Formats: sequence, C-alpha cells, structure tokens
Amino acid sequence: MENEEQQGEEIEDVGDVNYSLEAFIAYLESEKGHELASNVLQSFTDFKKAQLEAKVIYSDKLQQARSFNYKYTLAINSIILVAAIGTATFLTFQGKFDSTIGVFFGTILGYVFSKPQAVK
Repeated sequence: MENEEQQGEEIEDVGDVNYSLEAFIAYLESEKGHELASNVLQSFTDFKKAQLEAKVIYSDKLQQARSFNYKYTLAINSIILVAAIGTATFLTFQGKFDSTIGVFFGTILGYVFSKPQAVK
C-alpha cells in the first residue's frame, strides 16, 4: 500500500509543474536557460554560416566550370573555323570548290557558331 501512495504522490508532484510563460521566461533568465538559448542561437548561426559557405563554394566552382567551358568552346570553334577556311582555300586552288561544298561549309559553320547563342 505504501508503494501505491508513493506513486500517487509522485503523480501529484508531476501534476504540479507550472508550464506558464512566466516560468519559461524565468528559466531563460537563469544561467542554465541563458546557456540553452545561447546554444540554440549558436546552432542556427552555425547552420546559416555553413549554408553561406556552401553557396560561395558552389558559385566559385560554377564560375570555374563556365570559364573552362568558354575556353574549350572558343578553342574548338577556332579549330573548326581554321579547318574550314583552309579546306575552302585548298579546294578553291584545286578548282573543286563548287556551290554544294559552299552550302555544306556554310551550314556547318552556321551550326557551330550559332549554337552557343541559341542555348543562352
């Protein structure tokens, strides 16, 4: 019977806990409450800082990739242009450059040099 009475008293003690706003504010004003609030705010600050760092790293890598892509595309386009002009010059001197080949070169060069502008 004593165990039942003790359990009843423990339940009553739990029921007497005050969950009011004043008690919460008083807890936050205490040293432990201030430490808890500081830790929570520090966690949010750390999370925000990590997100900003991730965005900066992503932005930097994206800029590097765009720079590499621009250089690569410029090099490939230059090679194609030089090859087309060289081939056209060679065929003209040989007398083999006719309208069909001219349309073919124009189509290829138009596709190569208009493609980046069409994607943007």
